[in-house]
Amino acid sequence: MQEFGATLAAFSRDLPRLVPSFCEPSLPFLARYWVDVNEDVQESARATLDFAVERMEEPMRRHVVTLWARRLRSGGINDQFDIASPAGIAVLIVGLMTSKYKESVEKNVKLLLIRALRTLLNGPPAQQALGAELFAMGFAVWQNDIEDIEDLVTQLLSLSRKNDVNEKVSPFTRCLMTIASVRPPLFLNLIGSDEGIRAGNIRAATMLMRWDSNVLLPHLILLTETVLKYLNPHTPEIRNRSVGDATETLKEMIFRFPQISFHTTSQKLACGTVSGGMVIFDVRHATRWMELLSHAEAITAIAFSPSGDQVVSFCEKERMLRFWNIGSSILQMITSRRFSSRSHCVKEIEIPIDVCNEGSRLDWSENQRVALLYRSRVLFQVGAP
Repeated sequence: MQEFGATLAAFSRDLPRLVPSFCEPSLPFLARYWVDVNEDVQESARATLDFAVERMEEPMRRHVVTLWARRLRSGGINDQFDIASPAGIAVLIVGLMTSKYKESVEKNVKLLLIRALRTLLNGPPAQQALGAELFAMGFAVWQNDIEDIEDLVTQLLSLSRKNDVNEKVSPFTRCLMTIASVRPPLFLNLIGSDEGIRAGNIRAATMLMRWDSNVLLPHLILLTETVLKYLNPHTPEIRNRSVGDATETLKEMIFRFPQISFHTTSQKLACGTVSGGMVIFDVRHATRWMELLSHAEAITAIAFSPSGDQVVSFCEKERMLRFWNIGSSILQMITSRRFSSRSHCVKEIEIPIDVCNEGSRLDWSENQRVALLYRSRVLFQVGAP
């Protein structure tokens, strides 16, 4: 049956060329089948509608948006509205046109559209999925007109937890990840809020790293602090309930970001920033332990020494490798907050430009050799101080 749907989709693209007297299909008719219990019908309707819109000249697209925006303004959007009704078809067509093809509409039309999509998210499962799908397609375009983004993300977090089964990503998770990719700080703050922690939303941070880890690079400190809220020893009930998921998130961070390094024995986690700073966290106590102003440019990679009392940082833009004494005494744990860029630096080495690479990692071996690696290939080696 999948081959049947794919064949129909291909015909949708090629029919105008094969049939000289081809007549463009009705958009309202196709919109009715955008959501259908039969996947082949749905796939064919979507492909046919997409190709029909792509073939439209820009003035015709504007005319279609204007026409269906009037339907949207005419009402019919309430808690019981049906996606197959004129109002529902207007939501679908205007939503597709303004999100996928960036056709402009008046602010009041966008507000009506957003209200309609929120209504869909509160409807039966098929309508919820459609609302999430359309929000994912248009969020980047409509975000400034959504007044309650926090409520939207909170609702999507709940729907995502309930609907992701058997490793299959639901429309709610896709929508959630799309919004999170556009607004990472908002997303992380909601995960780290009291409500987010009670709901156990830390898995969503892991999902975002697997979805698009690059969007989190400017926010690694916030990401780390969000995870540590789930491991706070002062809230043992939350910690015990969340330790498995939070540990999985920390592992994903260490795997994804060479700017993060973890020392198992001391339970310290070092995190480099895009501004050149470095923050060392005490994971056991879920607190910041030390801050270093280590580079003037973004840190590319970090690694702990095997003993955990030193850390090395690499900045690709500066071509500079720096070694830092961080110690582990009780006094330092109490007093260490921020240091100048030189006070704890015990050695710095300029790296030849031909071996610098933005995706490099650092490895500090037991034999006190530090290697700069790229895809497991050693680019540069130096003895530790």
